[in-house]
Amino acid sequence: MDKQIFHNVCPRNCYGTCGILSTVENGKLLKVEGNPKHSYTRGRLCAKGYAYTEYVYSPRRLKYPLRQFPRGSGNWQRLSWDEALEIIASKMIELHDRYGSNLACGYNKFSGNLGILHYATEGMFRGLGSYTKVHGDLCLSAGGDALNYNRGRGELLRDPEDMAKARGIVLWGVNPARTAVHQWSFINRARDKGAKLLVVDTLFTPTAAQGDSYLQIRPGTDGLLAMAALKYLWQMDRLDMDYIQEHVHGWEAFASYLQEEVSLEEASAITGVPLEGIKELAEMYLESPCATWVGFGLQRYSNGGQSVRGIDALVTLTKNQNQPGGGLYYFNFLDIFPLHIKNFPRPTEQEKASVRSLNIIHFAQEALALENPPLKLLWLAGHNPFS
Repeated sequence: MDKQIFHNVCPRNCYGTCGILSTVENGKLLKVEGNPKHSYTRGRLCAKGYAYTEYVYSPRRLKYPLRQFPRGSGNWQRLSWDEALEIIASKMIELHDRYGSNLACGYNKFSGNLGILHYATEGMFRGLGSYTKVHGDLCLSAGGDALNYNRGRGELLRDPEDMAKARGIVLWGVNPARTAVHQWSFINRARDKGAKLLVVDTLFTPTAAQGDSYLQIRPGTDGLLAMAALKYLWQMDRLDMDYIQEHVHGWEAFASYLQEEVSLEEASAITGVPLEGIKELAEMYLESPCATWVGFGLQRYSNGGQSVRGIDALVTLTKNQNQPGGGLYYFNFLDIFPLHIKNFPRPTEQEKASVRSLNIIHFAQEALALENPPLKLLWLAGHNPFS
């Protein structure tokens, strides 16, 4: 058989979703390489991407169902797929017959490649009628909810390639020089055309080392830094009040908060950023278009969602939100796409009240406390709660 080349997208859980060309001969993967026609990754992969052939044929790869028997013994037995599916289905049927519903069956699932089939687990459980699930997020939902509060639900953020058009770039808690190499190339394109790069981070990262300016901030104080920058611009009469009056709701209450609650001197003392650094950050947003990339880490602190809202307010009130090359970069959530599997309706006979939810942060305590019925079958996917 002749060699065949297949077009793929890397399924690992990162920003890149790199375009891949896979060469296959007689059913065997020979090599993978970057797809030069991919508009974002442009023929480049990371080390993990180039190692896919080694990964696929690794002797350590799990390729078959395994069952530990006896339970807790560490003795794993290989099963056929039919045997594994029969064991699982029989147990679910047994629990349904015993308790009169599927509430004794539940899942604890988290992240992955976030493609359409990523949510097949949720889709399967939705078809069962009653079931137990986790709710909440350990990763990025606080920031997503914050943007929904500020802008309304369903707004797509900018294409990552658009950052190459920026005149100023603020990287707030991200380290793309090491963790997002494709985006780093678009940042450098903007810099080649004169864009200034300012990095806000708790750590002096490789990205910070290559920035034009670096502001070291104390953890959890990002929202206050954004408010201080906004107050400075307002005090200096650098905000376009006509634009704000036309496009912003709630400015009067927000301005009152800035006036009464935000002090540049106190903000400097709390955040650890000198006054000159606060002013420099504020002035960056007058270099329109200014792009701001907000990392996930800062919204994992107390009031982290409010920090994202504050940074977003800084972006919006300086007229950068709708500027080509400007705006805020965070994350486009899949549930805004109509073909997202979680948007499919449940069976008509299923009542929402029949779904039992556990907080993902307190999963162990809440799962053990369940009664009527207790949790007897747990489906784990994309997540290791024991870690």
